[in-house]
Amino acid sequence: MDVPGLDQRIAAYAATVAAGDEQKSESFVSSAALPEYRGAIAAVMARGPFRKAEPKKLALARMGSHYILKLRLFGSDQPATLQIRWRQEPPKTGEWMIASLEDLSGKRSPWSDIQHYSMERRDA
Repeated sequence: MDVPGLDQRIAAYAATVAAGDEQKSESFVSSAALPEYRGAIAAVMARGPFRKAEPKKLALARMGSHYILKLRLFGSDQPATLQIRWRQEPPKTGEWMIASLEDLSGKRSPWSDIQHYSMERRDA
């Protein structure tokens, strides 16, 4: 998917996180998403240092005006997988910003920790 400006923002963000610069990584995050982001990224950074970040282009998907990307971080004993939702601020004309980030490390899917679904898997 060729989205103007998004590929560059993703690459810059991935390099920042791989370098372990938690404070600089916040410059990529929407102000509304910062509180949730800080909790999630602190747990991820604690598992570093990471030597490489790999944005998975195959996992880039569009949902309305948002794009969802999976990012893998390698280098520690426990690699991390992040699911990141990007959007433009202001819409359609602004800079690409992170609207949400979820640590998927160790999960079978993004829904693994939703109680309803995990109960169904146990009953099957």
